[in-house]
Order: sequence, then C-alpha cells, then structure tokens
Amino acid sequence: RLSSCPETAIALRERQEYRGAWYQFLCWYWTKLVAELPALLVLSVTGFVPVFLLVGIRHSFKVYVYMQLVLLLVGWAAIGLAFLTLGALRHVTLALMVYAALLTLFVAFGGLLINVTDIPDWLAWLHYISPVKYAYEAMMKIFWKRVGSIDCDWTLDGCVALSGDAVLEFYSMESRSALGDTLILIAICCALYFVAFGLLLMLANKRVSGLQWRYDWTFKGLLGSPQQRVERTTQSEKHAVTRSSMHRVIERKSRHSTSTAGDNCYIQVETPRVGGRDVSDVASITLGWNSLSLKTQTHSESKCLLSDATGSATSDSWRESLKGDVTLNGVASSSQKLVAHAAYVARKDLFYETLTVEEHMHFHAQLAVGSSRAGCCGASAELVLERVEMILDECELVFKRHMLIRYLSAADVKLLAIATALLSDPSILLAEEPTRGMDFYASQRVVLKLRQLARGGRTVAVTMTHPSSHLYALFDAMCLVADVYNGTVREAVPYFASLGYQCPQYMSPVDYFMRLVSDGQATLFKECWATHYSTSSVAHSEHEADPETATCRRRLDMCSQLSLLFRRHVRLMRYRVVFGWHAFWMIIVGVAVGLIFLQLDLDDQKDIQNWAGAFFFLVVLQMLALAYRTFVFLPTEMAVAQREHRVGGYFMACWYVTKVLAELPALLVLSVLLFVPAYLLIGIGHGFKLYLYMQMVMWLAGWSAAGMASLLLGLLRRVRVALFVYMLLLVLFVAFGGLLINVDDVPDYFIWLHYISPVKYGYEAMLKLFWGRIGFLACGGGDGSGSRRYLCYCG
Repeated sequence: RLSSCPETAIALRERQEYRGAWYQFLCWYWTKLVAELPALLVLSVTGFVPVFLLVGIRHSFKVYVYMQLVLLLVGWAAIGLAFLTLGALRHVTLALMVYAALLTLFVAFGGLLINVTDIPDWLAWLHYISPVKYAYEAMMKIFWKRVGSIDCDWTLDGCVALSGDAVLEFYSMESRSALGDTLILIAICCALYFVAFGLLLMLANKRVSGLQWRYDWTFKGLLGSPQQRVERTTQSEKHAVTRSSMHRVIERKSRHSTSTAGDNCYIQVETPRVGGRDVSDVASITLGWNSLSLKTQTHSESKCLLSDATGSATSDSWRESLKGDVTLNGVASSSQKLVAHAAYVARKDLFYETLTVEEHMHFHAQLAVGSSRAGCCGASAELVLERVEMILDECELVFKRHMLIRYLSAADVKLLAIATALLSDPSILLAEEPTRGMDFYASQRVVLKLRQLARGGRTVAVTMTHPSSHLYALFDAMCLVADVYNGTVREAVPYFASLGYQCPQYMSPVDYFMRLVSDGQATLFKECWATHYSTSSVAHSEHEADPETATCRRRLDMCSQLSLLFRRHVRLMRYRVVFGWHAFWMIIVGVAVGLIFLQLDLDDQKDIQNWAGAFFFLVVLQMLALAYRTFVFLPTEMAVAQREHRVGGYFMACWYVTKVLAELPALLVLSVLLFVPAYLLIGIGHGFKLYLYMQMVMWLAGWSAAGMASLLLGLLRRVRVALFVYMLLLVLFVAFGGLLINVDDVPDYFIWLHYISPVKYGYEAMLKLFWGRIGFLACGGGDGSGSRRYLCYCG
C-alpha cells in the first residue's frame, strides 16, 4: 500500500512544523497501523473467500479461519515492507522498484521454485526472513495435515506421495507446525514495522525530510556531453558554426524567405458552435497581430478552434462537433484548406529530450520541405540545411543548436516549438498559451519574437488566460469572448469607457475586461458590440484568394518516411543513458537469478523442481523487465508521434514499423545480458547450440511482453490503467503457464488463456530444450528417463 505515501509526507511535515517529540510521531504511526487493519482485513477476506469456495479447499470453517489469519499476516508484512523501503529510500518510485525486487527474491526462496536443501549457503538468510516462505509453509501444513491418503500407484515412478505428510516431506517442509510458522510471521511483521518506524523517525528529525512521495519515472541523471548541456560556445566558435552556410542563406533568402509579406492572410470564424449549441458562459481572450477575427466563446473552444484550424485536434469527435463559418481572406474555407496556410503551436511542448536542437529541426525540415520534392529520399540536403539555418536564425536558436532539448530553458523550448511550426512556411500562426509557466523575461522574449514574426508579414493569433499588462501592450488586436469585443488593443480601453466602464488607472485592462464579462453582463456587451460592429467594416475583401489554392500539404512518400523515422529512432538511443542503466540492472538480475539457482544438480527427481522453477523464473522475469522498459519509454514517444502525425508529418504505420524494428536490437541485447549470467551460473551446459535456442526463446518472450504492453497502452491510453491490466494479464498467464496448475485441470472456460499465454510457450520450450538432452535421471531407486515423463506430468 504505497498509496499511503502522501499521508506519511504530511505527518513528517507536521512533526517538523510543530516540533513534536518522538512519541508524538509514534502515536501517528500506531494509529495509522491500527486504522489500516480493518481495510486490510476486508481486502484479505474479499480476496480469499471466493478462492476458498471455488477452489474447493473445504475441511471445515476452522481451516478457513486459520488460512485467513495467515493471509492477513502476510498482507500486514507486505505493508511493513513497503514502509521500510519508503523510509530507507525516501523516493516512492525507487521504493516501489526495490520492493518489487525484494518480493521477487522472497518468492524465489518461498519453497516452490527451488528446494530448500539446494539453496546456496550465502543466500539461506533470505530464505529464513522471507514472509512468503512462512505463509506458504503454513498454508501447506494447514491443508496437507488434514489429507489422510492420496490415490497413487506406488509402483509407478511418477508417484511421489501417498499421504499429506509425504507431500510435505517431498517439498522439504520443516517439522515446525503451522502455528510456529504463524508466530514467526508475526515476528517478521513486528520487526519490519519497528525498523520502518526508526527510519521514518530519522527523516522526521531532519530539517528537510526529503521524502518524495509522487511517482516520477523520468531519468534525473546527466545526458550527453557538457557542450550539449550548457551553452559554452565562444563568439569565435559561434561564427565558425554558421559561417559555412549563412552566406548561402543570405543569397537565397529573397527566394526562400520565411517572411511571407506578399502572402499575408487573415482568418475569420463566425458563430462557432460545439455539439450543436453555443457556449458563452466562460470568458476567454485571444490576442494577435495584423488582421485578426477569431470569435471564440470559451477557453476550451479557443483551444479547439486553434487546433481545428490546422487539423490538429486531439479528438476527432470534438473536431466534428465544432460547427461554424470559417473564411480565409474573405473566402469561405474549411479546416482542411486552412492546413496549407496555418500552423498550430500547442500549449504543451512534446519533444524527444535526447535529441539536439539541430537534429530535431533537421528531421522536421525533411518532413516539411521534402514533402514538396519527389523521389524516395525527400528534399536535398542543401535545401533542408538552408531552411533549418534560416529558421534557427529567425528564432534565435543558432547558438543552441548543439544543446540537448532536455537542457533548454522554458523560453527556448517554446521558441523551438515555434521554429518547428515555421518550417512549413505558414501565413497564419496559431499559438495556445505560449507564455504559460514562464517568468517575466521569458514570456516577454516569446511574445516579442511572435510580434517580430507578425511584423514580417504573418498573422499571429495567441490565446492567453489573464495576460499581464506588459504583454497586453505588445499586441495589435484583441478578441474578448465572442461578440463582446473584437478590435485593436489601442481602441479597447476607449471603447469600454464609452460604455461607462472606465478602466482604473493602476489596473490591468485585461483583468478589468475579464471581470466585467464574468459579472454576468456579457449579453449587454454583445448587444453594444453588435451595434458598434454594424457601423464599421472589416477590411478583408481586398485580400481575397482563390479557395482552390488552399490545398492540403502532402506527406513524404512512405519510403522516405521509413528512412527518416528509423534514423531518428536509432539516434534517440545514442544519448539514452537510461538504456545503460537498464542494461546494468539486467546484468544484476541475471547474476541474482544465477546465484539463486547456482550450479543445480541432476541427482534425483527432487532436482526437477529446481530446474522447472529456474526456467519458469527466467521467463517471467524477462517479461517483467522488458515490459517495464516499454511502460517507461513508450507513452512519451506515442504522445510525440500522435502530435506529429496529426499535423501531417507522417503515417502512424510508418512510425510503428520503424519503432518495432529499432527496438529489436535493444531487446536482444537486454535479453542476452539477462540470460548469459544465469546460463553460466545455473550450469545449464549442453553446448553453445542449446544456448542459442534458449536465447531465442527468451528474446521472443521479452518481445511478446513488449508487444502486449504496447497493445494495452494503445487501447487504454492511460499508463497506470494499462500497467494494472498488464499485471493482471501476466498473473493469469503465469497461473496457466504450466507450473502452478496441471493442463488437464484447467477449467474449460479458461483454457483459451492457457493457449494464448506467452509464459506457457516460453516455459515449455525451455523445458523441452533442456530435458530433451537428458538421457538418464535417477528415480527413487529405479531407472528411468527423466525428460518425457516429467513433461507429461507438467503438460
């Protein structure tokens, strides 16, 4: 229950503020544990009662009470372990990872996957502190002690037990009673909570506890070289960077200029409607330069209008529900026709942080500039370079071209988003809250750059929520809600003053206008503006354009898209230090698995349990590790890809194919790093050919896990929900994987899960590859071949 992390953080802060003694914090800790017990009891009962009844454990209500008590204690121990890891690491994400690693070790030494007598001596202590071991042994003893006899022909080699006591002996259960296991489990719970309290008390005694209780999967380490993190370029180096290409830019700037003064456009949207009804209850403001007539009614509608105008709406149903008359230079148009003239800068900037500014711009320039060129390779390198140089120079990013996007300031990131939009040479630039989250100087820098673009001949429209006074004075035109005011910024204050609403001298005009509209006087202002608007005219007829010229931008051909996307996927892995850490941890996990099942023997049939547990453990760990990598990296990459696809960059099919192909080598490397140490330490042997076959099986199991994670992310669109569903499916696949339940006993209505389980096929393939090479295995005093008989037993 790591969801209690916010409560722990609040308790630590309250103790620091009130400077309470240790016993006061102990009171909170004790009351927290007592308050958790009823919830833990309810969850334990609701989870175990259906299992008890459906499995058919029976043997009386007394058995149920004993088993329920054991499950309650093991759940309590799990909460204590969570408190312990949180207090030791002070970071909920790291605590969750370490908790999962400890739980994996406790499961490995729980008594099912490896025989107790075969555990290495230096790891035996994990076996004796594992709450999974004592709970598992207690449940086994409670059940099998009440089983008098088992139908089994003792003359057959496959008969391992004739009674419940023989079953316990076969699994090397100690002579200790179930009550003894329960008492030890209680002692482990008390020890976990005692140590956790000590660690949390140490945090509380510090002036700043440093407890980070929010989930955060982003990598906090350093990426790239120092030059890619900090702008250290000297003036001579700056000149040397641009000297080779800027002269060509200057020579051709008249022909390839980004300032489209001769193609100036203005956009007008009349009577927008969402879902068949007008939305006019919430105030919003749209500011801009040059000819602007954006009549929006709410902030949500402004956002929808800007994205719809460029075909970049985040929801097709929302875009289809937006209705209204859209004109371009006075000619009736549509969002599809506006795509050729407009570009949209979203509020949230989505970039690949491990790319440099130049690499990002070069990729998008090939998409934007190359779309007008024929051939499989897109635009020429010289044309793309010239385009990138001009845009970087125009957006003042030339001297930060070699910096990773991760280390750019907020203003630079927004300028990079604007530069990306300018690559298509739009006449209309629509920006949604470009100064959100910025300080005074950063927001002024962005707005001045947008104003400079407008002075070059573009129409720039910006939506803002409560812009400051110093930004308000930099705009030319303002659109306040719909039909309230739509005119120049200079005339706004005199207009409202003529209506009897004089703006106070030391108050921001924008705040004053928004307050007037929010006071319920929107209807009055609309009537006044309708009267004022009927006596004036909007000079837009002189720029009328042929609507047939507004054609949609073309995409690159599929061959060029595949080439560009694959190269970018490969380049993204170049600076990915996270991959190095992931590879390091895969080696650690492989070594840990090898040490757990160190140099397994093949002396008798009890060793079959060890080998089966080792192969099953490897397959499940492989699927967990590679799925984790997918859940960490893929959501951000999918968000970037969807946005680039919506603006007409490339087909999603091309992105997906190149993503899968680029991931295959990484998955293979990680699979090798996990399996090689385990293969050598376990002592599988039997030659290099067997290793290759098993490595292929492990790689395919990991690939299937990554594919299942990608499928769930695409279907559910929420990382936490997808992760929860993935873990649920993995539990089912593990249950029907062939180790925990015999194939013949799988219910008919669940047999389909058995046949689609990647765990089943990976586990069976590993078993067949290994046991197929075992010619002889001692069998309780008789002779026999171990492989086929055991496979028949396991399914």
